[in-house]
Amino acid sequence: MDEKRNSIRYPLFLAAEIDRSDAGQSEDPCRITDISRNGCRIENIPLSLLEKRKFRVKAYIPFEEKTVDLQATVQWSAPAEKYGCAGCTIQETSQGDKFELMDLAYRKWRAGIPRHANRDGR
Repeated sequence: MDEKRNSIRYPLFLAAEIDRSDAGQSEDPCRITDISRNGCRIENIPLSLLEKRKFRVKAYIPFEEKTVDLQATVQWSAPAEKYGCAGCTIQETSQGDKFELMDLAYRKWRAGIPRHANRDGR
């Protein structure tokens, strides 16, 4: 399969909830497991939402009393028994909120790089 991404995905493990208030239902817990400039991977999505293709997600920023709201549009999905995961584009999110998520992911990724390593691995 050819890779279609044009930006790097950074690992990011954020607790999140799928907003189902428009359907008069409670929120479903999920998690964001990576993020890029254009999208993210979301896991633990109810199968009925994978079929819907668009849904709202509230991501919780760790160590802050803040959430980031975004609309996710499913680009690919991998259904399982009751829940699945999906690669989603991020839409209808403020640039500041998107930057905050990307900055958090970048800082976590950067913290995993040994301080002594340089470009040639020495």
